[in-house]
Amino acid sequence: MSAEYGRGSPTCTPPADVGTEDGHQHSLTPASVSPTPAATRASTPVWSSALTPVRGAQVRSGNRENSGNRGGGPGPPCDRYNCAPCSAPVSGNSASLVTASYPLSHGFLDSDTASTSATTAPKVVYFHNTKAGLQAVDKEKREALIKELSKNSSFYANEERKAQRRQRQIEGLLVKTRQYEASVRGHPNVFRQLQRRVAELEASFEAHRSFDCIYVHMDMDMFYAAVEMKKNPQYTEMPLGIGSMSMLSTTNYVARKYGVQSGMPGFIGMRLCPQLVIVPTDFAACRVESGKFKGVVREYDPGAQELGMDEVMMCLNGYLAQHHKDATTHAERFDIAERVIEECRRRVAEATGLTASAGIAPTPTLAKMASNYKKPNGQCSVRLFSREAVMSYLARIPVRQVPGIGKSRESLLAGLGIHTLGEVYEQRHRLYYILTQKTYTFLLASAMGVGGMYDSLEAAPSSLVGASADKKVAAVDGELSEDDWGRKSVGHERTFYTLKNRVDLQVIAYENLRRSHETLAAEGLLSSQVVLKLKHRSFHVKQHSKSLNVYTDDHEVLRRALNELLLPVLDDFAEFRLLGVRLEKLRRRHQSDGASTAATLSHFFGRQRLLAQRKRHRDTGVGGAEDDSDADLGDSDGEDSTVLVISSESRSTEVEEVNGPVASSPAVSPLPACCAITAAKEQQRMHEEVVGDISADDDVVIVE
Repeated sequence: MSAEYGRGSPTCTPPADVGTEDGHQHSLTPASVSPTPAATRASTPVWSSALTPVRGAQVRSGNRENSGNRGGGPGPPCDRYNCAPCSAPVSGNSASLVTASYPLSHGFLDSDTASTSATTAPKVVYFHNTKAGLQAVDKEKREALIKELSKNSSFYANEERKAQRRQRQIEGLLVKTRQYEASVRGHPNVFRQLQRRVAELEASFEAHRSFDCIYVHMDMDMFYAAVEMKKNPQYTEMPLGIGSMSMLSTTNYVARKYGVQSGMPGFIGMRLCPQLVIVPTDFAACRVESGKFKGVVREYDPGAQELGMDEVMMCLNGYLAQHHKDATTHAERFDIAERVIEECRRRVAEATGLTASAGIAPTPTLAKMASNYKKPNGQCSVRLFSREAVMSYLARIPVRQVPGIGKSRESLLAGLGIHTLGEVYEQRHRLYYILTQKTYTFLLASAMGVGGMYDSLEAAPSSLVGASADKKVAAVDGELSEDDWGRKSVGHERTFYTLKNRVDLQVIAYENLRRSHETLAAEGLLSSQVVLKLKHRSFHVKQHSKSLNVYTDDHEVLRRALNELLLPVLDDFAEFRLLGVRLEKLRRRHQSDGASTAATLSHFFGRQRLLAQRKRHRDTGVGGAEDDSDADLGDSDGEDSTVLVISSESRSTEVEEVNGPVASSPAVSPLPACCAITAAKEQQRMHEEVVGDISADDDVVIVE
C-alpha cells in the first residue's frame, strides 16, 4: 500500500478559538460554524474562590507569554492543519476581552440538579462514532440495528444488567446531590469549608501547570489493517476487518463507512457490511513495521514512551534544545515542532509505507486528544500558552473525548446533567461532595487541563487527598509512576472458542504472561502485582489480583503468582470466553536493580520451603525446642525481608462499572508444579481470536 503523505480528511476536531502569545485570537472553527447563544444566566448568588471566575465578570484570556502585550485584533486563521471542531461551537472572536471561559451559568442550587432526576435511563447499547472514520455514520440507526441483532443474547442481558446498575448509581448520586443542596442551604459554614478545600486542590494543580514542554502523540493509522493492506494491496479499496468472527481488533476506513469498528464481533460487521473481508492478524509483520516506526521516532526522542505497538508519546524538549537553541518563545518552538513532526511522519511513511497521525500540545493528554483530530495521515497542533486559553479550549470538549472516560463514566455524568468538561468545572463543588476521591481528582484535573490519563500531578495537600506533599499521584485511577506519563500497566488478552481442557486455559494464560513479560523487560519496568482477567460466556467479567511485596521482572516469580490465581478457576475452563493477564503497579528499573537475581531466587524459594517445613513441625508438635533455637533465621539476612517475597494477599474483583463491588477471596496455596503443556503453541493458535492490547471493555460492542 502506498503512503500518500499529507493526504487525509479531518475527523473529530477540537473546539473553540485559541489565542497566540501576541494577543491574537485564532479560530479553530470554519466560518460556516456559528456560535451558539450564551447560556441563560442563573440568578442564584454564588460564592467564588480565587480560582473561580465571578459570574458575568470579564477576564483577560489572551493566549500570551507575558501580560505586557494586550493589543491585537482578529488574527489570521491559525490552523495550519485545519483543526476545525465538529463537536463544539466557537466561543467568540474577541481579541483580548472575552467572557470567563467557564461561566458559572449554573449556580450551586440551580435547577440543574432537578433536571437530572428526569433524565432517561442509561442506554443498553452504545455506538461510539467519534473514532476516526465513523463520524458520517448515523449513530442512532447503528445503535438500533446492533440492539436488534443482539436481543435475547447473553451479551444483551449482561448489558441490560449493567445499564440497570448504572441507573442505580445515578440515583444514589442524586441522593447525595440533595444532601449537598441541603448542606449548602442549612450550613453555609460547612459549604465555605468545602469551597476552601476545592480551591486548595485547584491551587495545588495550578502549581504544576506548565507550558514549557512540547509533547507529541503519534499514532499509526488503522495499524493492523494497514499492515495487511501493504501485504495485499487488493484490500485497499475493500472493507477490511482484522480479527475473527468473534472479535475485530481494527478495521480500515472503507469498513468504517458502514459502521464496522474495532471491538465489534465479525459476524455483526458482516451484517452491517456484507462485503466485509475478515483476516487474522499477522503479528510477525506488525512487529517488523512497529520496529521501523519506533526506530524513526527515537531519532527525535530516544526516551519516547511506547504506549502500544502502534503509538508513542514523545517530548521534543531535548531535540529542540539540541538543534534549535535560538527558538525561545512558545510560538517559535511550536512552529519548529510542527515542521519536525511533519518530517518525522514523512520518514515513517518512507520507512514503513504506512501513514501516521500526530497531535502536538503542551501536555501529554492534550496531545493524545489532538492526534485524533486529523486522522488519517494528518497532524494537529494545539497552541495553548495560558490557563485561560486551556480552559476556554476544554470548556466545550465532550467528556467522552477525554482519554480514560468510557461509556460507563460518560453515562454516570450524563445522569448528573454533565456532558462537557466545562460543566465538570462548573459543578466541581457538587462533584467534590458526591464522587469518590480518585474519580473527582481525575475529572477536575482533566477539566483544568493539568492532568489526565497521560499526565501525573504532584500530590495535593494531605488534608484533601490523603497523600504527603512529597509524593506524586496519578491523575487517574492507577499506580504511582516515576514518569510524568508512563505506563500504568502491561497486559495482553485473548478471546477464544470453547476450550477442551484446563491445560488449554493455562496455555493461553502463560502465553499472555510471556508477551506481557517481554514488554515489561523491553521497557525496563518492574511490577508488583499480577492480575488475571476472565470473561464468562455470560459476558460477566471478573478480575483476580495477586500482590507481591516487591517490584520484580523475574518471569518465574510472576508465573508462580499467576498460578495461584489460576488454580481456583482451572476446572471452570469451559465457562470462559476471554482470558487476560495484566502486570500492574509498575516502576522503572534502576541500575541498582540490575544485579543478577539467580542466587536470590534460589535462596528465596529454598527459604520458603524451609519455613513451610518448620511451620508443619510446629503445627504437629515436632521439633519444638529446635525450632526456637533457630528463631533468628527470619531476621538473619536483612535483605530477605525485601527480596522477592511473594505476598499471600489475593483479591477477586467483579468488574462491572465505575466503583464496582470488590469481593475478597481467601488466599490459595501455590500451584505445586506447572501442568504439562503438550502441543501448546498449536493449541494456542487454534484458540486465538483477538490480538494485542485491545482490552477496553468500556467501548467494546460484543454480541454472542
